[in-house]
Amino acid sequence: MKKIITPLIFAICFQFLSGQEKLNFPSMLEAKGKKIDITSHTAPCIYDFNKDGVDDLIVGDFGDVPLEGMENDPVYGRYVQGRCHIFINHGTNSKPIYTTSQLLMANKEPAFVPITCCIGFTPRFVDIDNDGLDDIISGSYPGEIYLFKGLPGGLFDKAGIIMDNQGDTLNVAHSIVAEPFDYDNDGDIDLIISTRMNGTFVSINLGNMEKPSFAPGVKIDLQKYDYVFELLNEPRKSHISHAFPTFWDEDNLFDLVCGTEQGHLIWYKNTGTPEEPKFSTASTLFTSLAGWENVEGDKPTPLGVRVKVFVNDYNGDGKKDILAGDFYSTKRTIRELTPEEEMEWDTSKNRRQELLLKLKEMFPDVKTFRKVAFLDNFDGLSKREIKKVQKITIEINNHKQILDKYQDLQEFLGHGYVWLFTRQ
Repeated sequence: MKKIITPLIFAICFQFLSGQEKLNFPSMLEAKGKKIDITSHTAPCIYDFNKDGVDDLIVGDFGDVPLEGMENDPVYGRYVQGRCHIFINHGTNSKPIYTTSQLLMANKEPAFVPITCCIGFTPRFVDIDNDGLDDIISGSYPGEIYLFKGLPGGLFDKAGIIMDNQGDTLNVAHSIVAEPFDYDNDGDIDLIISTRMNGTFVSINLGNMEKPSFAPGVKIDLQKYDYVFELLNEPRKSHISHAFPTFWDEDNLFDLVCGTEQGHLIWYKNTGTPEEPKFSTASTLFTSLAGWENVEGDKPTPLGVRVKVFVNDYNGDGKKDILAGDFYSTKRTIRELTPEEEMEWDTSKNRRQELLLKLKEMFPDVKTFRKVAFLDNFDGLSKREIKKVQKITIEINNHKQILDKYQDLQEFLGHGYVWLFTRQ
C-alpha cells in the first residue's frame, strides 16, 4: 500500500506570531542518538532528579503493562499502568545529554496511575506539605489525582489519592492533568486541573503549606480555541488538553500556556490581578502540522494531538521555552494494494470527500452538518431535504464501507514524542 489510509485528518498549516509569542520551529528531544518515543501520550517535565545540580528530563507516558484488578472501562476497555521515565542529564543545563531511561519507582515498584485512554502519567514534583521532601503528583484517566509522598534518600512512597476538604475524592472529570501552583497568590499550593473535554478547573487550598486542604474544583473561565479545519474550510473550537501556569509575558501576572486536543499550542494572557486571575481570549503560539495520523516509518511532523506542555528556560538563554508531549496514531502496511484496489481506494476517498463538501455547502452550520453527515440525524429538515440528503449520505456510507475494507490491511501503532520549542 503506497498511501496512508486514513479518515479525515488535520491538514493544517502552521503559523508563528510576532514579538513575545514567536517560537523557533521545534526539534525532537533524543536519548542516545534516538528520538524519545516510549509508548504514547507523552508528558514531559524538567527536574533535578538525582540532585546533582543538573536538570534531568522526566517523561510520563500511556504505558503498556496491563493493570490487574481494575474493571474494564465500558468504552475503552482494559486499563494499563501509565508509568514515568527518568532520563538523567549527563551534560549541562544549557547542553543536556540524555542516554537511557529508568522507571520512576515508588515503594520499590514502578510508580503508575490507571490509564485506559487519552492521557498518560503526568508527573509534577512539588513539596506539597512543606516537609522539605519533594513529592510527586499525577492525574489519571478516571480523574483522581495521585500523590506519591517523598521519603528520605530520594525515594517515594506508594500512591495515595488526594481528597478534597469535604472528604470526597478530588475529581472534576476524567483524563486530567494536575498542576501545583499558587493560583490566588496567598503563599500556598493550589491545584489547576485540566480535563480533555470538560474545561479547566482550580482547587483552592483552604489550609496552608503544612496542612493543605483542597476545595472542590471550580471551573476557570477560558474560552475554547477557535481554529479552521482546512479540509472542510470549517471553523471549529478546540478543547484545552492541558493548561500550564507560567509568567509568559513577564508582567508579574501568571498566564496559561496550553496544549489543545488537536495539537495546537496557545496561551491565555492574565488580565486580572495576582489575587483574582482573569484570562483573555487565546493567542496562537503554534498550529499543528500533523493531526492524528502519520505513516509508520515517516519522519514525525509536529505536533500530534492531546498535547501536554512544560515551560522553562531549557537552553539557558534567559527566555522561557516550551516542551510539548503528544500522541500519534500511525498505520503500518500489512499488504500493498494492487493497482485495481488502489484505484478503488482513490475513487472512493475522493468521491466521499466531494459529497461531504457538498453537504457542508448545504448545511454551513457546524452542528447541523455533523448531525446530517455523520449521525444520520435529519431532525428539523423538510421532507424534500431529507430525500436529497439521504441519497447523498447513503453514497457516503457506501464509500466508507469500501475504505474500511482497506483499513484492515493496516496495523495501528501509537507514538508520543517530546518536542522542544525555543523562544526567539
